[in-house]
Amino acid sequence: MNDLWRVMGGSVVALLAGCAGSAPAAESYVGLRHPPEPDGVEDEAGWLLEPRDGGEFAVAVMRDGEGRMLWLQRLVSRDAGGNPMFEVLGVERLPDTQRGEELAMVGCRIGTRGDMSTDLVAIVRSDPATETLTGARHAWRVDAAGRRFVPVSTKQVECLNEAAGL
Repeated sequence: MNDLWRVMGGSVVALLAGCAGSAPAAESYVGLRHPPEPDGVEDEAGWLLEPRDGGEFAVAVMRDGEGRMLWLQRLVSRDAGGNPMFEVLGVERLPDTQRGEELAMVGCRIGTRGDMSTDLVAIVRSDPATETLTGARHAWRVDAAGRRFVPVSTKQVECLNEAAGL
């Protein structure tokens, strides 16, 4: 039995060692101050959130070897040229978008009466002919105080279509 355990244990160690070359876990980015971004991480998009207690916050869409992520960030400083330095507070790994979907980032709401918000992000059906995108498959709200993205119901999510009329 001990010989079997040694063989199996060695296999587990080899398996874990083989995973070491993959992209870091999303949580490993928490606490990172950037720019510059780590090797293998690409900044795809970003936006500032409405000012709130606790500082200035932003969301960035980042990509590494495992796919896309949302980074909740706090502005920590600016250099002499005004360029920002951010600290990553929370990370949400995004599911892949499917054919006919897009990530709506800068203007979503829940229900037809609410104001559009930069605090809500959703994966919605693409439709270049409409000004409002619906059919959300996933949606998250920024929780700056909790340093995270909170999944929300997709039932009444609507987002501005930034490509409408193009």
